[in-house]
Amino acid sequence: MGLSKCFIAARSVGGLVSDLKETATQGEWSIFEPTSGWVRPRELEELCIRAASNVEDIALAVLIEDSDIAYLAAGTPEGIVARLLYGTSPDDYADGVEALELIGYDHTGNYAQFEVWSQLTGSPVTQNQLASILSEDWVLAEDAVAALLERLHIPFP
Repeated sequence: MGLSKCFIAARSVGGLVSDLKETATQGEWSIFEPTSGWVRPRELEELCIRAASNVEDIALAVLIEDSDIAYLAAGTPEGIVARLLYGTSPDDYADGVEALELIGYDHTGNYAQFEVWSQLTGSPVTQNQLASILSEDWVLAEDAVAALLERLHIPFP
């Protein structure tokens, strides 16, 4: 059995968000996990928007299921502005199906929006860099997430 984890990285240290507990702080980023443990992609997105609103800055929601799929949603206080999905068979998981619905069944459709959002992190990633990271044949989905977060200078808990 692989890693299953969901968390939100919000820029700006500290801050209370209901239904989230702060589990780590590194540099200008705080890591939050749902108090319920696991949430579905839609609920994770809602928590991401609330976290971004609370810190009045940006946030990134990350869901990794069984090391096979990874879903990322980039948020601002105004809402989710970009979504990414990594994994070869997301439709094998209920959360993967929900993520596919949210992303519009197009794995690469949000690269341009994610590039724009990443500029707000201070460590922008281009569409080509995204494509390179997400097209690599990673053994574990969390490795793809870790590579992307490293590029963005966001800690991976």
